[in-house]
Amino acid sequence: MGALRLHKLEEEFAGQIKLAWKSYPLAIDEKKDRRYGSKSSVSWLRAMEEEQGLTFRPHQAGDPAPTSSLPAQVAAKAALEQGYGAFKRYHMKLFEAHFGRLLDISNKQVLLDLAQEAGLDVEQLGREMDDPKWTQLVLAEKEEGDRDYKDWGPGVPLAVFGNQFPVLGAVPIEMYRHAVKRLLGTDPKPRWALTVEQ
Repeated sequence: MGALRLHKLEEEFAGQIKLAWKSYPLAIDEKKDRRYGSKSSVSWLRAMEEEQGLTFRPHQAGDPAPTSSLPAQVAAKAALEQGYGAFKRYHMKLFEAHFGRLLDISNKQVLLDLAQEAGLDVEQLGREMDDPKWTQLVLAEKEEGDRDYKDWGPGVPLAVFGNQFPVLGAVPIEMYRHAVKRLLGTDPKPRWALTVEQ
């Protein structure tokens, strides 16, 4: 959800902002019997109500989940080698596959099939995914997030505006928009406040 909203802002503020996508895999270690819990099902239902541009197909608690979030993160980073446009198309395909089609985005063949759908060079992506530099980059970005934003608590997405302040969670697009305008100097007064729910 947050990614979709940030992509929309990227288009709205074309030429004024640049998004730097950082990886933060939530499930690094491969676990063959990983299952969805009831909490994630509730979150998906809320997301389905809030986000118009992405189809959500809620799973049931106990359904199989991707064995790890690392493969999809690595594939997305590797897609950058084919240009930002390719990355953006692929990035959205990953979300569509995971949330709308309930595909296992920890499966390499699924990731390559999605690359085909997004118009990427599938052979190149396959080679890049096997290059350990992408896994190292993803893990380094996770360490950076843990180090620099640990006081903000766990969660994704975490959007950091101008290296000045982070916004945690898939907040309404208006909150992201105000943060961008504030950094651009076109909205000097924030009209929102962040709250943390326990």
